[in-house]
Amino acid sequence: MSKRILKQPEVLGKTKLGESSLKRMVKSGAFPAPIRLGDGRSIGWIESEIDGWIDQKAIERDAANAEAGAE
Repeated sequence: MSKRILKQPEVLGKTKLGESSLKRMVKSGAFPAPIRLGDGRSIGWIESEIDGWIDQKAIERDAANAEAGAE
């Protein structure tokens, strides 16, 4: 299975997060951390981890909606 690496602009576009929000969420552990590439100054995110984060947000949304509907 191949893994695709996303650079920051792609991650921002895919998640619709702002740059500051992304950095804050990575720092707090609320978003997948990037990996170091090549010379160590470049970073990227593993696409499947970003997809998993998006999937988890959908699960949380659906659970909140189900809970709100049960009240």
